[in-house]
Amino acid sequence: LGAGYSSTNSRYKLTLVSPRRLAGASAAALGGLCLWSARVDPSEQPESTARSIAIVLQSLTAGLAGSLHRVDPAARPAVLARAVRDASSGLAVHLCGVSHVDPASATAVRAYAEALAAAPGGLGAVAVEDEPRALLLTRAARAALHGLPPERIRAEGEGLVRHALFGLAEVHAWAAEAGATLDGAERVPLSPTLARHLRGEGVLWGLEQAEAAEAAEELGARVACLGGTPAPPPHVPLLTRLAYWLRVRALDPGHDERSPAELHVVASNRALAEVAPSAHEAVLLRKDAHFAAALRTVCADAARAGGEPPPAVLAVVGATHVEGIAERLQAGDGTPRNSVRAV
Repeated sequence: LGAGYSSTNSRYKLTLVSPRRLAGASAAALGGLCLWSARVDPSEQPESTARSIAIVLQSLTAGLAGSLHRVDPAARPAVLARAVRDASSGLAVHLCGVSHVDPASATAVRAYAEALAAAPGGLGAVAVEDEPRALLLTRAARAALHGLPPERIRAEGEGLVRHALFGLAEVHAWAAEAGATLDGAERVPLSPTLARHLRGEGVLWGLEQAEAAEAAEELGARVACLGGTPAPPPHVPLLTRLAYWLRVRALDPGHDERSPAELHVVASNRALAEVAPSAHEAVLLRKDAHFAAALRTVCADAARAGGEPPPAVLAVVGATHVEGIAERLQAGDGTPRNSVRAV
């Protein structure tokens, strides 16, 4: 459904056209965009350029049509939950796949932890995706924003978070390690992703990580960080991003990037694998393997602690990692178990 307008004597006409016709009219312009993108972005390699152009042309009609579908946010699930058994320790692992930008995920994570703690065997550990440094910062940000409505967070959130982080001795120590001095809260850097969501939607990115850690401590469970040293995300060229945008909406009309629903997650992972195999390897497969290895360590420690029935382990990760982690835990493939860090 495309919309165009013409004006005659200040009167406006809305023209509705079919997605197929719109796609045909847009093909030349998109073809030009593909060529322009490949020229202005030197990181786009010939092989990936050819693959991206082929996917753009293949998914153009279905992708544009799929982008016009709308999903009711009220029907969005809070988490993608899956329970599996770790083949190495025999413990039950409850994978809680979240949306990092949906506060409903944080609420659901706490409820999940409380339910496991009340069940036979109890809750042995809560593992979060963050690495310890990131978790510390997120918990400080959570405390600074707790109870504030989204409109106030949009207006004041960045300043409140910077002030909270400025009060942490660890932040000043890390700045000194980098050769910098923080002489005011306004000098505390925030990640572009964090700042964008604070300003745009009034939400704290990764709130569920802090909520999970808080709930674990209140329930007497161990908190473990699955993340290792954070690595910069791979650069994804403009043309590749366009190909992904079209492909995921062709696979999943009405694709909701905020939703942890399995349908959307499967489409997202498949589209990334088809469009950008190297990015899929870096941001998904390697992390899945790392998280699964770390979770095996958490499970082994919980099993050694004893208890009958044995305690459960709750893992709070992005929804796109649930399937990969589950497969590896069930396979018990012997990946090294030295990547977990307790906090």
